[in-house]
Amino acid sequence: MNEMEKIEKETSSSKDKEEKEFSKLDDLLERNRVGEAEHFLSLLKEKLQPLPDDSALKKEILFYQGVIKRLRREYDQAVNIFKALIGEEFLKEGRVLIELSRVYVRTGKYRKARRLVERALQLDPENIEWKLLYGNIYEHLRKPEDALRVYREILEIDTKNAPTLFRMGDLFYSQNKLASAVKHYDEAILLDPTNEILWNNKGFAYFVAGQVREAIRCYDRAIEINPRYGVAWYNKAYALHALDLLEEALKCYDRALEINPNDEVAWNNKGNALYNIGRRTRDKKYLKEALKYFMKSVEVNPDYEIAWNNIGNTLYYLKRYEESLQYHDKAIDIKPDFYYAYHAKAEAYRKMGKLHDALENIEEAIELNPRYGPSYIEKAVILSELGRYEEAEPYFKKGIERQPGEARFWIEYGKFCEKIGEHEKALKLYDEGVRIYDRIARQRQREEHWAEKARVLIEIGFFKDALEDIEHALVINPEHKESLLLKVEVYEKMGEIEKALEIAEISVQAHSFDEETWLTRGRLLKECGRYKEAEESVLRAVEIVNKKEEEWEKNPLAHEELAKIYILMKEWDKAQEIISQGLKIDEKNHGLWFLKGVVEKEKGNHKKGVEYISHAIELNFLETDYYFTRGEVYLKEGRYDEAVKDFDIVLGEEPEHYAALYNKGKAYLKMGKLEAAERFFRQAIEVDESLPFAWEGLAEISKHNGDKSSWQQYHTKAVELNGGSELEV
Repeated sequence: MNEMEKIEKETSSSKDKEEKEFSKLDDLLERNRVGEAEHFLSLLKEKLQPLPDDSALKKEILFYQGVIKRLRREYDQAVNIFKALIGEEFLKEGRVLIELSRVYVRTGKYRKARRLVERALQLDPENIEWKLLYGNIYEHLRKPEDALRVYREILEIDTKNAPTLFRMGDLFYSQNKLASAVKHYDEAILLDPTNEILWNNKGFAYFVAGQVREAIRCYDRAIEINPRYGVAWYNKAYALHALDLLEEALKCYDRALEINPNDEVAWNNKGNALYNIGRRTRDKKYLKEALKYFMKSVEVNPDYEIAWNNIGNTLYYLKRYEESLQYHDKAIDIKPDFYYAYHAKAEAYRKMGKLHDALENIEEAIELNPRYGPSYIEKAVILSELGRYEEAEPYFKKGIERQPGEARFWIEYGKFCEKIGEHEKALKLYDEGVRIYDRIARQRQREEHWAEKARVLIEIGFFKDALEDIEHALVINPEHKESLLLKVEVYEKMGEIEKALEIAEISVQAHSFDEETWLTRGRLLKECGRYKEAEESVLRAVEIVNKKEEEWEKNPLAHEELAKIYILMKEWDKAQEIISQGLKIDEKNHGLWFLKGVVEKEKGNHKKGVEYISHAIELNFLETDYYFTRGEVYLKEGRYDEAVKDFDIVLGEEPEHYAALYNKGKAYLKMGKLEAAERFFRQAIEVDESLPFAWEGLAEISKHNGDKSSWQQYHTKAVELNGGSELEV
């Protein structure tokens, strides 16, 4: 062998070794083992030193450094490296163009990326990997026809190219051509049956097509192939969620979060599952648990507006309306056109009695999304509460037109028709709403759905029908708390208090650590006049509330009920003490401020009584009892004009409120306006002719007028109705 042949052989051997080294590097990068690739490249660089500046080997090493920078998302440095290599003559010229185009795709510069891929394809027109990237760039440019053309060109080169069939499936999915998407996923799966991503995407196409159980089967296959494929666990959870299999969904969310704890969507959706269980069962513990997961979601991603809004929704269902508003506002700050947050704000403002604020927000929600049916129903309800009935009705119709399968819409429209006196129409609307509820309950056969139907029947006054559905629920779960409490409510509304008490006893035995059950029992005992037993029962509820560790978990409803019992027992000091405890939990609880005023009124401290009741009215101006009681205090203080104004507010809401009619008459009598006084005494008697005080009021007017005969007649009637005792107006 001569010297030249020897050199050529050594050079050839050296090139083979270098090619093997670079092939190993390609393999590491293909498997995304970036750290190992970087270390290997560093060793290779040392081994090949020294390298001339213009050598092909130095250019290759620089190329791989650029690829590693791209994979590490150090895009600016990667761009500088690839730009320096463009136009240099060495084996990887086409790959430089492709790598730079990949950086441009990542940074959203799709047109630049397309031009680079077109240059690369001139060097290698049938490179399938490059053509796949080319088609993907057309998808980013929203040119699906061009993308499809490129994918079909690939299939002409290789009819069994699974990645291309996969991409075509995704392309059809993005166009909502779900049957075509599934067809191409199936073709790809035949060629690559152990590709979990294919199975997952096929599942998603089925899910969007409404074939949820088929979707779950695909997700299960993806999980079987790769148990650590978190996306499939998450998608399965979401599908189970859609089927209302929430407990099973929770397990899948847990698995997804175990694999990827930084997935804000999974944290949010686990919270959603708990929230839906809480809404469905009316069990606050699930709502409180949901809050934790929504909070975790925004901790992972503070700009995730959906989770912020869900915190607000959960607080709303916990009746913390004012607090909920700040979270809806946070969602709107992040996404100003988030219509659902405006809708949720409207609901909260309505519950707070701030109807004009509610109307302003629901109109904003409708403007942002005119297709969302619930917003029309909410606007109708707000307008109805404002007394704008003619404006309200068309919005009920619009809401139902958009979502005719939503039972609650029919019920709300029915309640409106009943309110305006169209009773026959109301019954037809109720029938349709109940029919939808019945279908859901029979399909799903879950206790919560029977209870929900029963709750609606109670709302519209069909008590016996409600009892039948409650029994359906209790057959499925004899200790279902919500159904037991609904049964108590039905018997109470039917006037069968003893039966109601029997069910309340069963409820406290089954749920002895739940304040609501003890509170319900105590309230019934109070109605029966068994105050001491009622006190013991409600005290148990108060103890359960006070033992809760988190302040936001506490609700002073039990304190409010106990204060009412102490007022009935005339134990003013105990009432004041329990009211003070309740206000420490919630200083804006209007019910407690009202009772604080009642205690002062009963103790004769009229000035304080008016102050506290007025504060209750500031917190909630919709409660007519507050105005009536303040009117009574004004009457005792001799502030007759102010008393009349408060009684007028009561009568505006309840025209047949006989006590307000009588007291308004009494105020006019004290002011010497006898004709007006007589008119209101007579109106009170028309509502209830057994009112001794109203008859005595007429007697007093007759006395002022010198009509002894009428005085005798009215006075005798008043004494007779008062059990033979004299009385004074």
